[in-house]
Amino acid sequence: INDIDGGPDFWPKAAVNDTTLYMPILPLDLKKKELRDKIMNSGVDPQNYSSLLEMINSLDENDNPVLMIVRLK
Repeated sequence: INDIDGGPDFWPKAAVNDTTLYMPILPLDLKKKELRDKIMNSGVDPQNYSSLLEMINSLDENDNPVLMIVRLK
């Protein structure tokens, strides 16, 4: 559970390497207000805010899943 920045929970599906994990998110889930708000309020770089919101709004429920990629420090 993500209790650090209030962002979405992250349950990795697999690892790319030792420091990079990913999780698929279904477009239908991204369209839900609760998840979208968590993502947008979790420290998104202001320069990327509008493009991320535009991408979420353009998704169709039949699109492929979106990959959330996390790089560990």
